[in-house]
Amino acid sequence: MAARGETQANVEVGTLVVPAWQLRWRAPELALVLGERALALASARQDDADRLRAEALVVFAGNRVGRGVRIAERALDALKAAEKIGAHETAWLLRVELAACARSVGAPLTGFAAVMPVLEAPDVPAELRASALVQASECLVTVGRGDEPTHALAEADQLYVADTELDEDMRLVLRGLIRAVQAAQHRRWGDIAAAIGAAREGLDLLSRLADQSADSGQAHGRLTLELVLALMDANRMLDASAVGGPMLDRPVRAPGASTAGWLRLALATRVHLPAGRVAVARDMLADAAASAERHQLDTLLAESLLALAHVHEVSGELADALTNLRAAHAAERRRPRRLRRARQARRGVLRRPPPAGRPAPAARRPAPPGRGLHQAHRRHPARGSEAAAPPVATRPGAQGRRPQGQARPPGCRRHDGGGSVRGTRTRR
Repeated sequence: MAARGETQANVEVGTLVVPAWQLRWRAPELALVLGERALALASARQDDADRLRAEALVVFAGNRVGRGVRIAERALDALKAAEKIGAHETAWLLRVELAACARSVGAPLTGFAAVMPVLEAPDVPAELRASALVQASECLVTVGRGDEPTHALAEADQLYVADTELDEDMRLVLRGLIRAVQAAQHRRWGDIAAAIGAAREGLDLLSRLADQSADSGQAHGRLTLELVLALMDANRMLDASAVGGPMLDRPVRAPGASTAGWLRLALATRVHLPAGRVAVARDMLADAAASAERHQLDTLLAESLLALAHVHEVSGELADALTNLRAAHAAERRRPRRLRRARQARRGVLRRPPPAGRPAPAARRPAPPGRGLHQAHRRHPARGSEAAAPPVATRPGAQGRRPQGQARPPGCRRHDGGGSVRGTRTRR
């Protein structure tokens, strides 16, 4: 009976992980549920290989539904276990997803350090290497403007085109996501025309899908949001409202909840409120806050509630304004606690030296992909030291705190970190 139960568990784990992996782009919310179930079964059997496969699936799906901060610790623990047992492909996938988690917690250079071993390994699958290049580009763009992030995205696009294991719809979705990253980088650098062109090119790629359900809403949402924001930066408010309107009429799924919420927030605060359409802006902000609370998106929830509190205040609805301010403050307090735990767990993500008797990656591969990214990272030692630095304190007022024993400057008032001021008398 025990052997029969173990065999049944093996079959059930396989029947959960395989279809969940196939649905990781089409329905990441369903893949997340199936992955958690497979993880529970594999943990009960103490099967490390199946457990790590299920954990990697959960981390992948969690990043797609906006839970990168919550799963950062799990991703790091799974990475350590995968490297310990020699599951290289699972470790590569976890490093790519851990880079996305690092960007979620505000440590992009830590994410860059996590993904570099994937770019230096010689036998990484094409899709995984392309994903690593995209993550490296998104992490390195915070250092400054340069050619390396652009070249990395171009190389990733070529890898997706040449990958024969991808079906045509999945190839179009992944290339559309690259266009969304390109649009965000162009908009960050002030090239609005290029941002608009990249976003429209990505939407054109998605229009060629034979099966529109191949996109879970993540690619279309990111491209629409980038296009709307670029049009707003170009002062084309009517065009931005016309582009964003159809997306808001769609049902909100977990993969697109974040982009739909930020789109509502942008249209409400930058289009409708300046035009005097207060009621329309109030409804949009209320919908954004409700969706953010349902999908546990604390940053979006706090921003939506703050904007909604401002609308209630200018309308004379002070009781509702105070309620929204309290809820926004509670959401703001939740995120720093999660960030602090994730940043404390990220210290083991940096590259390790190769094991004894194994040649270094540079000796195995003369010119690995992403070498230009690595050199660009080394050209900025002051900024690049962020990956090895201790976690930044997230308590209010912690960054500008005076060292212990140092005298306070004359005429300086003392703040308690919570918004109140002690000793309000100042020198004239």
